[in-house]
Amino acid sequence: AQKWLKEFAGEQGEKAKWRREKLNLPPIQEPDIDAVTGEILNAYARISRGRKYAGMAGVPLPLSLNDIELYLASRAILFDRIEFDAAILARDDAWRAEWAEAQKRAADKKGSN
Repeated sequence: AQKWLKEFAGEQGEKAKWRREKLNLPPIQEPDIDAVTGEILNAYARISRGRKYAGMAGVPLPLSLNDIELYLASRAILFDRIEFDAAILARDDAWRAEWAEAQKRAADKKGSN
């Protein structure tokens, strides 16, 4: 599910779908996502929109429990709050690790030129 979201979600996803359509390639089927996973991914997408950044490089700061509280102030969740917090924070840790790796690759590529 995460691979599909990375490639086909958002603006880049619309371009990828359009490109496949123009090349007469079959559409990539969306993965089956259960309700809980879908709720977590949707919540993470909304919560992370308010992310704070630091420094001249714009390093993304980790989400906080306060960020989650702000989200939950207007929404109810269908499962345990502790599990919800853990899932959101784990997803955020994974995203920030991916971001750091992408920055490292870009710096390595820039340094080799």
